[in-house]
Amino acid sequence: MIKNRIPAKNEKIKNIISIKELDNMDSEEYFALLERRFTSDRYSVQRKLQMAGQNLDFFAMRGRSGLVRYGKTAHFVLGKTIETASVNEIKSFSKSMTNYVLERWSKEHITGILCVPLIVSNSASQDVKDWLSKATMEKSMLAFEFPALFLLDESQIYYSKKTPLWGMVYYRGHRHFVESMLSA
Repeated sequence: MIKNRIPAKNEKIKNIISIKELDNMDSEEYFALLERRFTSDRYSVQRKLQMAGQNLDFFAMRGRSGLVRYGKTAHFVLGKTIETASVNEIKSFSKSMTNYVLERWSKEHITGILCVPLIVSNSASQDVKDWLSKATMEKSMLAFEFPALFLLDESQIYYSKKTPLWGMVYYRGHRHFVESMLSA
């Protein structure tokens, strides 16, 4: 259930909706919350769709201009629900979604892509959480693959805290995006 609260003076509208305010949230409530948050930030959002052979619960995209010199950068969030998250499931989903986004949208004069494959799960082992916090995914000159895991039982988002040398200028912004748009 969402509780009412008064936003801080400098808080943006999208941050008024906070996951911390939900009790016993399920994946449908979480994705509905994300839909409101992303829609209020002018993302194109779709729910319950088939993409690249995967049944997705959530898809959000928005092109941005000016973030990459002489081109456009686009953000993509592709989410699905699984019962218990595993390293192999995260790797497989992340790779297939990033490859699909690259194949589908890289030809549209976009010079940079942030792809956030999001798995929403009831639980994950400590090994999975530790792996994800230290993971570095394959790099591309065009795209950043930045998988995230949201655990419903903890209302906690997990993602890589590691900053690789290649692309380090961008990782702070990627982490900020995940924290502000997907976390509690």
